[in-house]
Amino acid sequence: AHMSETDGGLTPALMSALDGGWGSRMWCVLEAYLSLVASPEGYLTDIYSVEDGHVRRLTDGLLQNDDGDDEYVGNKADRDKLFPLVVLMRMLLFALDSARVSEVKDGKNIMAHIGSRGAVVDATVRATFFVAALALLDQLPRELVDVGFVALAASHLRRVVVASIAISAGARLRLVQSLPAAYLQEIKLTGLGLCDADVKALGDRLGTAAPHLRVLWLFDNRI
Repeated sequence: AHMSETDGGLTPALMSALDGGWGSRMWCVLEAYLSLVASPEGYLTDIYSVEDGHVRRLTDGLLQNDDGDDEYVGNKADRDKLFPLVVLMRMLLFALDSARVSEVKDGKNIMAHIGSRGAVVDATVRATFFVAALALLDQLPRELVDVGFVALAASHLRRVVVASIAISAGARLRLVQSLPAAYLQEIKLTGLGLCDADVKALGDRLGTAAPHLRVLWLFDNRI
């Protein structure tokens, strides 16, 4: 765990480092459950991977200087585009039921702890990586794009931040129609080219079904 420097200040966060087997082991499933589904309000999860000797990072939301000129930090869209595509694609197929365990007792205890929320874990893990993969949407196979949108709608994500990327009109509409309204506390969809029809669809999606929503950013769109 570490303190994440978000746009709201320092916040307790879990820093996950992905290796080639992350997500395929039962202890990874437990980490995903505790950090993405069962974590307390305000908890953030930053995810790191390594590609060709370079550290790549997915941040849970924006950093304090994402709008600045810091070459190391850059902005969220740049970070997402640099994250290994092969890892994003693999995590879009995350499945609790396929996780390996070396000790049967450990596996049973973890599954008992997760209980009936296994499908939520699958959807929320997939959705976490899919939101980042939106920056590389044109490089994803069609079937994985479909998997991602379905997962997003079924997830328990509390925060969806997508900024300054170019996606098609169909993808923009599908994005707002797939937001998990009942769980979201923060929505930041900036610089995506959203139009009035997209915002109407967003309003229809949220309606009175977003009791926890506190932040809604729609800056730099066509509305």
